[in-house]
Amino acid sequence: MKTVREIMTDNPISIEDDMTIMNVISRLKDNKISQVPVVSGKRYIGMLGYREMLRRKSISINARVSNLAVTSSKLSTNDTIEAALKKLRQSGDNAIPVVEKDHLVGIVSRSDILRNLEEFNGIENMKIMDIIIEDPYLVKEDDDAEKALEIMRSQDSSEIPVVDDMGRITGIIRFSQISDIDYRGEFAKLRFGQLSSGDMEKGIICGSIKENPVFILETQSIFDARDYLIESKLHSLPVCTKDQRLIGIITIDDILNIVPIDRSDDGIMLNISGLGTGDSDLYDIIYFLTDKFTQRVTKVAGLSNGTLNVHVMKHHSQGRTKYSVRTRFASRKINMTISDHDWNFGKCLSRIFETYEKRLKKDMEKD
Repeated sequence: MKTVREIMTDNPISIEDDMTIMNVISRLKDNKISQVPVVSGKRYIGMLGYREMLRRKSISINARVSNLAVTSSKLSTNDTIEAALKKLRQSGDNAIPVVEKDHLVGIVSRSDILRNLEEFNGIENMKIMDIIIEDPYLVKEDDDAEKALEIMRSQDSSEIPVVDDMGRITGIIRFSQISDIDYRGEFAKLRFGQLSSGDMEKGIICGSIKENPVFILETQSIFDARDYLIESKLHSLPVCTKDQRLIGIITIDDILNIVPIDRSDDGIMLNISGLGTGDSDLYDIIYFLTDKFTQRVTKVAGLSNGTLNVHVMKHHSQGRTKYSVRTRFASRKINMTISDHDWNFGKCLSRIFETYEKRLKKDMEKD
């Protein structure tokens, strides 16, 4: 099996810790990347990308990178490609720096793993429909760009498809395109020195800032999806019927999560998105119910490892909050998605877990 030295990007694009956010957005956009290492000289400091910026409602364009950079996992040149994939899965990052004696020498991204997908066995016969995320988030041509930005924030995503009134794909919007809208004819198009949710100029519609559509047909293979994702530098790829009607999304994570590797020490990994720092009560509910669910699943289906994604959206109405919850449970044996909504978050999530258990029991009876 190949080593990190053989698949990594040498001399990767990086940013100095004294750069401003304005410069970072430009660097990410120009290179069509979503995350970049932060260095001081050659010494590795941390990572910074759209994810960190999307999670903030307001960012000063003059803020220094050193104030936003986050710590990350690290790889050495002698680690295997399998070790790199495991760290990418565990961290949730799009890329992991390769560091020797505190110096940045390379980087391994999810795309680097995709390029070497043939190194792994067990996915040769996989089809798009085996891992597709149905009922994807999207925007229409005449939706306001602010809506696209809010969906990206809630999904922790840097891209979203655009469709017409018939549900046919017409384009894709990247976060970099929204951050680069010209409000006043100035670079970065930021009001009062900030990129802020709620400051988007009305009248800027999604159809006016989209780029040409990139999509894959539902009948194509995982390796076709891999090639499209790499060529277009996307992290998520719309899946369409022959008449270009959008039916789902397939992401880099979806592909990498089905790659069979040794997961004996992984357990069931929980990924939560859509919540903020003030939602500690909801996090507590998720952790509590997930712990009970995974204990039961281990007994029912013998699943000791896998990935559980929980995405939460909150809708406020008349002083109350309604919760929409989308989940995905994937392992080498299964790949299921279940969504639900309720005014009571705990009841909503409990129903989802009960549905998973019923489906798993039914599948076990068939086997």
